[in-house]
Amino acid sequence: MIKYNHGQIGATLSWFVATLIIFFIIVLFLSTTIIFSSQKKISLESDVINLEEKTGELAGFEFLLGFLDKKILFDNEKTSIKKIVVKGLDKEKRTSIKLKLKEELDRTIKEDYNEKTCYIFDIEYPDSNSNKGFDVCSFTCTDEDFNQYVDQYKSRLLSKSIKFNLYSEKGVIKIKFYLGEC
Repeated sequence: MIKYNHGQIGATLSWFVATLIIFFIIVLFLSTTIIFSSQKKISLESDVINLEEKTGELAGFEFLLGFLDKKILFDNEKTSIKKIVVKGLDKEKRTSIKLKLKEELDRTIKEDYNEKTCYIFDIEYPDSNSNKGFDVCSFTCTDEDFNQYVDQYKSRLLSKSIKFNLYSEKGVIKIKFYLGEC
């Protein structure tokens, strides 16, 4: 028989206390997790991203990508609008390209959006002759009221615009696109 079993009781009690402490730490962690998850707040106020504000930008980006991939008839050839924009590197074709893109963009926006939608479609072609380095081909909505609004607030609207670059052999074509209510 074991005469001195006090050592075994002491070892058992220390493991029992340690187990209780770990159990209470786990309970405390789970309860704080449940409390914070009910608030649905992941970060501090400065890091919060409001997705409702971004939906317009995301919709505009989705529209721009769909528009650039759209195939239309240009120079008796059915081609994507991206390729037509790249053809605009040839300065002689820019006027006809601008008219064709404006016509197509007006029609597409009228089909997809309400009447109070305005847009800016700004294409910057690389141009070594210009002091800025770019030749800008820009157009806006057909409605006169919208054009006055867009002209007045163009720089502010372009600061909120979607920026998209097309790369070609002759350089980078920068596209800025704003789509929203006026």
